[in-house]
Amino acid sequence: MLTKNLGKALNRQLMDDFNSAYVFLELSVRLEFFHVPGAAKWMRTLSNEELERAWRLLDFLTGNGFSVTFGKLGKPSPGGISDPEDVFKAALKQEKTAAGKLKALSDLAIAESDFPAFDLLKGFSAENAAAERTLQTIIEKFHAAGDSAQAKRFLDSHFPGT
Repeated sequence: MLTKNLGKALNRQLMDDFNSAYVFLELSVRLEFFHVPGAAKWMRTLSNEELERAWRLLDFLTGNGFSVTFGKLGKPSPGGISDPEDVFKAALKQEKTAAGKLKALSDLAIAESDFPAFDLLKGFSAENAAAERTLQTIIEKFHAAGDSAQAKRFLDSHFPGT
């Protein structure tokens, strides 16, 4: 049975996932600005993945009789971005923040013996870890490309779906 305490925490995570989707959308626009449309399109898939996770959380909450509340989204404003590598660093930072929150939620689910919630969160954590690894690899590749516009175009052409 979903406790009120865990329900509220999952509701906050729901809003965090909507906010992450918003941040990744902002980052995709930044990538368009840097003329790496393949990377921008891929970043939009991260935004969509956050929305899909939010829908799964919403279904879990409502399916367990929790009355969901929606708050305001924060304005995405990752600062210090001067090139595509910085965009991916901001995305990695967002994922690492999410990982910490998911760990805390998982600990709470275990403490409250809510194993269905724990199973849901475990899946989210696995997805998050995979995204972190992918982002780290992308950062390393853009770092290796340095200032070479040709290398960045080559990298951009190899994003999935391009």
